[in-house]
Amino acid sequence: MKKAPTNKKRLVLVVAAAGLVLVVGLKVLTPGGGAGGSAEAAGAAGGVEAAGALDSRPQYLITIARIARACRPTEYDHTDLRDPTVPLVAEPKRSSSQSTAPRETEVVLPPMSFEGIVWDSANPVALIDGNAYRRGDEVKGARVVDVGKDRVTLSYRSRQFVLTVK
Repeated sequence: MKKAPTNKKRLVLVVAAAGLVLVVGLKVLTPGGGAGGSAEAAGAAGGVEAAGALDSRPQYLITIARIARACRPTEYDHTDLRDPTVPLVAEPKRSSSQSTAPRETEVVLPPMSFEGIVWDSANPVALIDGNAYRRGDEVKGARVVDVGKDRVTLSYRSRQFVLTVK
């Protein structure tokens, strides 16, 4: 009773058969490599070296190189390729209100000299630039909001500023 070959043996046999078919096929398909015998033609051209006996590359490799050169495009065409640095998905566009909105600038009080407070619980007075100001009065574009015992609150361009006594 004969044992069936294992998978490894089958694989080795298939690879060897494929290699043999490739070599024979290339020998037959190459010009002057078939039944005509390239040895006579090579002998007439220059002896054993021209026949390929001392050639470092076998004939089938030379044939493969010729086929590869024939199939190679002569000029690189990149028109159908996309730029790899461009994202595949477009970024969402930002609304125009965000980009055109003016940045808030820092609001600063106009220069003034806060000199003190004359305190009276019924009618307090703030002394600014040598003048007396009460709640609701305007000083250089700023409105007096509140006058306390130790501080004056001013409103200028929708901002609150507090001046304190030192």
